Amino acid sequence: MAPSGALFQRGENMDAREYVEWFHNKFKISYSYNYFPTMKMDHAVLITMIEAFNIKTVCEIGTWKGDTALLLWLHPNIQRVKCIDVHKDMELNGTPYSHNAHVLMDKSEYGSMFKNTPIELVFADTMTYPRGCEQHDLVFIDGNHDYEHIVNDTELAKSWCPKVIVWHDYGGGNDDVVKFLNKIKTEKFMQFPGSLCVAVRAEELK
Repeated sequence: MAPSGALFQRGENMDAREYVEWFHNKFKISYSYNYFPTMKMDHAVLITMIEAFNIKTVCEIGTWKGDTALLLWLHPNIQRVKCIDVHKDMELNGTPYSHNAHVLMDKSEYGSMFKNTPIELVFADTMTYPRGCEQHDLVFIDGNHDYEHIVNDTELAKSWCPKVIVWHDYGGGNDDVVKFLNKIKTEKFMQFPGSLCVAVRAEELK
């Protein structure tokens, strides 16, 4: 269900968990929650980052139907959300998308949650996406979960001078995400019980 009319109204005067509950109830996100049991906590982590670091602009790498992008856009702090993803008919410059091949959809299905909003959806392969050409306060990395792409997407995110980078799927059988983050993680990284998110202030990354 994409927001329209009275639905397109931002959540006000709520803490992170209250905001997430409001969003999930308002847009009936239970179908996603059944597939992704950590989703509410993951969403609460993102809202906490927005509020703690005064985030105004967000880029999400890997958006799928757009639940998370819409959650972020409806937060009163947020001025701009951009999403980057690939669809199943794209030529991907020879880079494999084997890990997520089972969830690649038709182009028309991406961003279905936010079709009536100003959220920007760009179809592009992040392996060839230009670095340093944009600026985003927060980058949420949830695209292809193979090691090569995670390394690339992290370097791409760093080039956009964010305040915070958040990776999704640290755990849950995503071995390359775990391998990569275990390699770079320090005590400055933030982990959250019940969530598959890991976050860090970008200035802590060398």
